Amino acid sequence: NPSDYPFREKGRPCVASYSSTGLAKAAEDDAIEVWLLSLYIKRAIAKERGESTSRYTAIFSALERGLKRVCGEDVSILVEIEPSVQPKLRIGQKVLTFSEFCDGLKVTLGWMADFLMRSETLPPDLLLFDGIEGFLHPLWQRRILPALREALPETQSIVTSHSPFVISSCAESIIHVLKVNKDESAYAEPPVKAPIGESITATLKDIFGVDSRFDVETEAQLNEWNELNKTRADGGLGPKEEARFAELTRVLSSRSEELRSIVHQPAALSKATVDSLTETQAGRVRRRVATH
Repeated sequence: NPSDYPFREKGRPCVASYSSTGLAKAAEDDAIEVWLLSLYIKRAIAKERGESTSRYTAIFSALERGLKRVCGEDVSILVEIEPSVQPKLRIGQKVLTFSEFCDGLKVTLGWMADFLMRSETLPPDLLLFDGIEGFLHPLWQRRILPALREALPETQSIVTSHSPFVISSCAESIIHVLKVNKDESAYAEPPVKAPIGESITATLKDIFGVDSRFDVETEAQLNEWNELNKTRADGGLGPKEEARFAELTRVLSSRSEELRSIVHQPAALSKATVDSLTETQAGRVRRRVATH
């Protein structure tokens, strides 16, 4: 809704846009390190002059808060002066140079730092991010949107994602599912609230249309097993189909406990056994009634 944004020029927002692919390349240069050093020096000079350092400290704090939320550990920015001036990150008990960062951390630090760099002059109203889960471990994918909100609480964000971990991670978010018509034109389904509290399996099915919780090969074999099992129950299988059913049962049950519990279902009791058990139970009831 345009009325939600404090647009500065002719009703148009100041926008910062990113993509994980582009940031992966940009993170290879030293622009972020140079900016962090510049910010650190500015704060030191302001302190030396007796001027306020709150502006610089606020930027460092926002960056550290966001990274802490992603990493799940305390994060602080350090600057070493010997043997050379170099910014580093302390994550928990580890101190890392920029060259030691994984790609996911480089990308996350890259867009957060770039956004905060822009904020020094003209703070963007709107953040656009294409593929925000890029290069991130699933554990960090679950944390990236809460981290964005933690670091940039006043910023409106629009992100694209193909990760159920991202989609189900941020309360009060609105999900717009984009689909393609037969004529290859795109359309958006009616917006829905983020599936907070639902399982990843439910999000995969409801948002992404992925019905199976198994890999593609296992899914195909399990579907075949189900069809054979249904035919077997209805009227029996021929020798060839019975052999295939036994083979699928063996293969699937060897893969996991979950599959074993599906394909090794308890055998159905015969009618004679059921009648016998019913008769025995009825006799016990009659004896209890006679005793009383």
